[in-house]
Amino acid sequence: MIRPHQFVWIGGLGFLLGIAIGMQLSLPVASILIASGLAVFVLLLRPLPTIQVMAVFMIALLLGWWRCQTVIAQKPLVSDLNGHLADIQGQVVGDPAVSGNQQRIHLLVETIDEQPRRVTVLLTAWHLPEFQYADRLAGRIKFALPQDSDEFRYSNYLAKDGIYLIASQAGNLTRTLSVRWTVLGQLYRIKHQVDQAIHRFLPEPHGGLLSGLLLGIKTNLSDTFRTALKNSGTSHIVALSGFNLTIIIAFLLFILRSLPRRLVWLIAGIAILGFVVMTGAASSVVRAAIMGWLLLLAGFWGRRRSATNAIILALVTMVLINPLILSYDVGFQLSVAATVGLLYGAPLFYWRWRYFPKVLSEAFAATAGATIFTLPLIALYFGGISWVTLFANLLVVPLVPYVMLIGCTGVALFLLWPALQWLNLLVWPLSALLFSIINWFGNLPIAFVPLPPLPAAVPVLYYLILISIIYYASTRRASLSSLV
Repeated sequence: MIRPHQFVWIGGLGFLLGIAIGMQLSLPVASILIASGLAVFVLLLRPLPTIQVMAVFMIALLLGWWRCQTVIAQKPLVSDLNGHLADIQGQVVGDPAVSGNQQRIHLLVETIDEQPRRVTVLLTAWHLPEFQYADRLAGRIKFALPQDSDEFRYSNYLAKDGIYLIASQAGNLTRTLSVRWTVLGQLYRIKHQVDQAIHRFLPEPHGGLLSGLLLGIKTNLSDTFRTALKNSGTSHIVALSGFNLTIIIAFLLFILRSLPRRLVWLIAGIAILGFVVMTGAASSVVRAAIMGWLLLLAGFWGRRRSATNAIILALVTMVLINPLILSYDVGFQLSVAATVGLLYGAPLFYWRWRYFPKVLSEAFAATAGATIFTLPLIALYFGGISWVTLFANLLVVPLVPYVMLIGCTGVALFLLWPALQWLNLLVWPLSALLFSIINWFGNLPIAFVPLPPLPAAVPVLYYLILISIIYYASTRRASLSSLV
């Protein structure tokens, strides 16, 4: 008998497969609707469980295919603006990122040469004056189409955010400050105030590292250190993900543990929302947040929590909103692969290392599971792999929560009473140790091994083999456990 909660992951997988197919093949909407109607009709006949599973899977697949096609059909035609120099008016719709003498702005253009036309562009402007979310801008810019290379599909990277044009400042941009108070604007301001406080509390380069860990801001990290992160396979620690969010929420739950349980879950859910929005809603954080909300709701209503269903629902929700992230968002793919590795790969390694100390076995199992599942994607998108990543992460990952929590607490107390800046002496040694480990592994000879371009079929084959191995190992382990 197929249980109701099993239909969640069956339908979820079908929907995701439909999105993936829809990115490659088009199908008339009428055909999709007719096929969906037939599948629903079969399901209403209450057939055998196997037929029910196939019907649910097919309905979800066709719905995913249809959703993907609707998004692709909405792609704006912007080729006529390539190379065009124009006077525009528009509004800043994201948090501008300042780096060096430039700032990159998500700008919703509303008029071009005084003619109404709405299109979102990634604008590279001069670093002064610094613009803010919801500012209205007017001035002269030059449009261009994003250029791809053999190593990086820049157009796809921008397309996932609904951006099909880039632009550069070609004259003075006048700003009209937004007088409208917005929650998002306030959260962005808090983010920048916290970033400034971090750099007052902790000198460079440690302040830049703490900003990366807590807020995902990487502009203050040196190029040398970024290379070391890449070569050592530890870049994920400064790319906001479920790992960072889990640490922050766990710390919050610990602080609020004396309050009523449901009130704690409610506060945690609101905190998750604020953190996601404030940090720019990176796909990996959104996925982790949706999972967190689902698990919190399950606990709130007293239902049995299922990590598998939670991750499937999180993925379906994100892909339903924006189907393009499934194929174009590398961070999303890596985050999903790492999470699946932690859920299904890590237990197998822990089973092998169960006779070792628990802290060591859990650390090795989690690191190995995430590494093995992300390996083909890293090789595909970054042109190589880090052969030291497993060893580096075994030392780096356990340190990160302490740097984050001690640093976060120190910054909070420093904001309340600036005389407590000496508390940075507590986080500085841990941060220095983290720097030393990353730099040592990142500068080893041939730490990052370049690979020839891989066809997309290689990761698919890799994951099919990996799934088969895990299924066989899990079945065998379950049979051995029943004999004990």
